Amino acid sequence: MILPMADAPGDSVRKVRGRVIDQVSGLPLSGVLLKLDRSQSSCFTDMQGEFLLTVFKKDRKLTLEYLDYELLELDVRAVGPDVTLEMFSQQAANARDAALLSGVDMDATVVEIPGLQGVPVTGKVAQVPENALVVVDGVLQAGMPQLDPGEVLKQEYVLANRAISLYGGQAAAGMLVITTTNAASAAGTSDFLALPAWDPAMPYLDALRTSPGAERYPRYLELREIYGASPAFFLDVANLFIKNNQISEALRILSNLSEFDLGNHEVLRTLGFCLQGLDQPETAISFFRKVKQLRPQEPQSYRDLALALQDIGQYQEALDLFDALLRKDWSEVDDLFWGIHNIALMEMNALIANSPVDLNLDNIDSRLIRSLPVKLRIVVDWNRIDTDIDLSIIGPHGPIEGQKSADMVDGYGPETFLLKKAQSGEYQILVDYFDESTFNITGQTFLKISVFTDYGTPQQKRQIFTHRMTEKGDKQGVVRFRID
Repeated sequence: MILPMADAPGDSVRKVRGRVIDQVSGLPLSGVLLKLDRSQSSCFTDMQGEFLLTVFKKDRKLTLEYLDYELLELDVRAVGPDVTLEMFSQQAANARDAALLSGVDMDATVVEIPGLQGVPVTGKVAQVPENALVVVDGVLQAGMPQLDPGEVLKQEYVLANRAISLYGGQAAAGMLVITTTNAASAAGTSDFLALPAWDPAMPYLDALRTSPGAERYPRYLELREIYGASPAFFLDVANLFIKNNQISEALRILSNLSEFDLGNHEVLRTLGFCLQGLDQPETAISFFRKVKQLRPQEPQSYRDLALALQDIGQYQEALDLFDALLRKDWSEVDDLFWGIHNIALMEMNALIANSPVDLNLDNIDSRLIRSLPVKLRIVVDWNRIDTDIDLSIIGPHGPIEGQKSADMVDGYGPETFLLKKAQSGEYQILVDYFDESTFNITGQTFLKISVFTDYGTPQQKRQIFTHRMTEKGDKQGVVRFRID
């Protein structure tokens, strides 16, 4: 039982910092409106479900509002300075009750998938319920699709409690996630296979998933009126449109992020990362140029722009930026970005080796030019300072050791992993995530993960993944890929 606290004499204003989570799944809720009764002070939760609210002495009631969640009202005098609040989704509760009342036996009924009896199903279940939700390559299906065994790379059953947190009440019998060979080829190269992206438990996503393709964008415009104050809304919704191959709409949705704070370099870097993952380097460059204007004191500003320029064929300007990065005196920030020179040097040499046009190398120290090819190169960048990302790799036969870059415990990265020779098979990228940064508009750390094979050679291939970190901790899987 929490007892109200008496107002301290003269204490007219205080700050309440906290987090709002779903009571059932424990996942953070982004875009929750918190409003006080008398001062009318209000705020929205960010992408981690976190908030910072100014409370005045005259305030008595705190109200939390979220789309299909029960209204939560609290005596704000009983709320401490650092608190976790739980909201209750009526939809999820009704779905679970319905599953129990109908006697769904999670192990009783086998799904007969035409032609797929020989493909194993992973997950904590012996048999898949016939009314389980089906998702193929990230897209929700109206029924069981007709697939040939040769098309299927993997099937995984997701238990009801996790499935409900992703897709709401329609997933009361759990979910079968099927990954096909088309998922890899659609990514641009058959060498890479991405893990299914984390899908936040947001009611506005449920509303959009159930909307037919032609009606999805108009429905988004309606929901924007409710949730448009939260950057997470646009990122989550854009991700849903991407999954449904509505790329032009996703780009329009992402463009809203630039309106939040054009002077915030973290927002701009996040936009640039997302656009690179969408293979939109021309648009990404405008954001990276702005970051370089805002943060000329950081070597990442030069490197991010150089890499984006390479992608549109501006090889000489990219080379000049790498050269400027390597020549510039970064002694004032060496403690934050130690080791970035070695990373940029390798990238500059790969540019020189693979450029389809002749480059002017007159200003480049010839001692720095050398061939540095590797079979596998993994690079992780992130958008927030005071964040530490540690990288580890699982290979076909377990954890593998390769050459790692210096650990940037206080900067934006990057961190790299190099393997001179790599065995064929499946690999997984794991990260340890530590974040000491303060509350800000971006809310969470975004990763850009670049995976290269045959790096520094004419056969070089690359795939870019973006990933939103939701929980601090060790050994979190972010990307899975295959080398043939």
